[in-house]
Amino acid sequence: MHTERLVRRELDDAVVRLAAAVIQGESGTGKTTLWREAVERARERGYRVLACRPAEPERTLPFAGLTDLFDGVTDAEFGLLPGPQRHALDVALLRTAPEGAPPDPRAVNVAALGLVRSLAERHPVVLAVDDTQWLDPASAGVLGYVARRLPEHSVGLLAAVRSDGSGGAPVPFGLDPDRFARGTVIELEKAKRRLTGREGAVLTLLVDGLTATAIAHRLGTSPRTVHKHLENLYRKLDASDRLTAVLRAQRLGLLPGAGETGPGQQERRSQPLTR
Repeated sequence: MHTERLVRRELDDAVVRLAAAVIQGESGTGKTTLWREAVERARERGYRVLACRPAEPERTLPFAGLTDLFDGVTDAEFGLLPGPQRHALDVALLRTAPEGAPPDPRAVNVAALGLVRSLAERHPVVLAVDDTQWLDPASAGVLGYVARRLPEHSVGLLAAVRSDGSGGAPVPFGLDPDRFARGTVIELEKAKRRLTGREGAVLTLLVDGLTATAIAHRLGTSPRTVHKHLENLYRKLDASDRLTAVLRAQRLGLLPGAGETGPGQQERRSQPLTR
């Protein structure tokens, strides 16, 4: 099954079961596209989606992400909170002017949890956060408090986070991966590395600059079959040409000797790659 189709199926399954789903991958791997599709599927199913998409410059703005997340919540829905909790959350979200000391962080946490629980009594709720690595620490702390209490209520979590390609991206909000439903922790780069044996052979020969005809002769197959393997490679590597495919495969460690910098490796890289 095509990787993206598998990922979409598992994300859809996670949304249906209101599980915690985390999409991990490097920049440009399609995290946001999958995140948006999952958000739309949740809305199509009648779920209340509270979403935010933080950006790097906003990481220093306290509660910026939480403000976006609760942007669609009505005054009447905020009004269901007890007075002290509502005031604390209103101040944090700049819905009202502060009076005296800043709101107690615990009060903000409890208020956010109470608000999400209240919304979930009417419709299942999905908290959707894209690019969680840019979420401001104050919002991340509140969402962590809420997310760790999700299994008890009709609330799901959908988060996308950028990784560095080495599997180094932490699971956001301090969630325990063992509590996720099977297949909902997705590392896109690892998934896209699942090449067949023949695709790996074609990829290796690409580095030598062989044409499709030459590769076919070397592998004892037809040029048409080689072109089919190339199409699959381009799709799995998000590439549109041979050079991009080879460079991306080298970066992902898919080629023998990837990362070597000796004269032989440099000479091989410099050879032209004909289409």
